[in-house]
Amino acid sequence: MNSEEIKNFLKDPKKIAIAVPLVFVAIFLVMLVMSLFNGGSGFALNSASSPSYAPSPYMKEGYGIAEDSYAPTNNQMVRSGTGIVISEERKVIQNASLSMVVSKAREAVDVIKGFAAKWNGFVEYANIYETNDDRVAGSITIRVPSKNLEDVMRDIKGIAVKVTHENINAQDVTKQFVDLEARLRNLKAQEEQYLLILKRAEKIADILSVTQSLNGTRENIERLQAEMNYLSAQIEMASISVELIAEADVKILGVVWNPMQEIKRALNDLVESLVQFANGVISFIFFIPTLALWFLIVWLGGWIIWKVARKLKNRLMTHL
Repeated sequence: MNSEEIKNFLKDPKKIAIAVPLVFVAIFLVMLVMSLFNGGSGFALNSASSPSYAPSPYMKEGYGIAEDSYAPTNNQMVRSGTGIVISEERKVIQNASLSMVVSKAREAVDVIKGFAAKWNGFVEYANIYETNDDRVAGSITIRVPSKNLEDVMRDIKGIAVKVTHENINAQDVTKQFVDLEARLRNLKAQEEQYLLILKRAEKIADILSVTQSLNGTRENIERLQAEMNYLSAQIEMASISVELIAEADVKILGVVWNPMQEIKRALNDLVESLVQFANGVISFIFFIPTLALWFLIVWLGGWIIWKVARKLKNRLMTHL
C-alpha cells in the first residue's frame, strides 16, 4: 500500500474497527485448530473414543477363526504350524482354549468328557447354564497327556458348528525344574550329613540340636518334592478349556438368525452412541468459559489496538 492508500484507510475508522478484530479472530482460530491437531486442551464432540489396538503379529485369521498364539518370550515356546515345537530336553507346560458354537451345548459337554477318557485324561471342571437370550451354554476344562494335545484338539473341533476362537500356548519351565532338582539334591546331601553326625553324637544336647536341624531339612525336602510333583503333573498333563454355546434355533433359508442377540447389539450401539453424544455435549459446555475468555481477550485486544490506531491516525493526519 502506498501513502495515499494508507491515508485513505486511516481516514475510515470503521475499516480499522472491523479489520483489527478480524485479525485477532483469525489468529485465535488458527491456534484452536493447531491445539486440536496436537492433542492439546481443545474439545471434541466425540470425546468418548474407543481405544485402538495394534494388530498382533501372532494373530492369524482363517475361516472365521481368530487364532491368537502366545507371544514368545525368553521362557516360553509357541505353537508352530499345527503343533507345539518342544525339544525332548525341555520341560514345557501346555495349555489350550477353544470357543465354539455347537448344535447342542449339553450333548457337546458329554462328548468332550468322552474324549478326555478316550485319551487317558480326566475332567477338571464342567458347567452348563442358560444365557440371557435363552440359549444353552457350557464350559468344560479337561486334562490330557501333553503328547495327545493335538489329537484331542482335533476331536473337539470336529463337533463344532463353528470355532470362534482357538489358542494354544506353551510355557517353558525347564529352568525352574532344574533349580528345584538342584536344591533337592543339596538338601538330600545335607540330610545324609546330619544322619552321619547324629550317629556320632553322644551328648543329649548335640543329639537334640542335630535332630532339630534334620527335621527342618526333611520338611524342606518334602516341600520341594511336592513342588516338583505338581510341576511334573502340569508338564505331563496339558489343560484344554472349552467354552460352548448352542447355535440359534431360528433358521431362515439355512441362515442362522438370532433376533434377540441382534436387538441387544443394537441397544448396546444406541447406548454407546448416546453416551458419546452426552460426553461431547459435556466437553463443549465446560469449554464454553474458555471460549468466552478467548473472545473477550480478542475483543479487548482489538479495542486497545483500535484506540492506539486512532491516536496514530490522528498523528499521521497531522504530519501528512
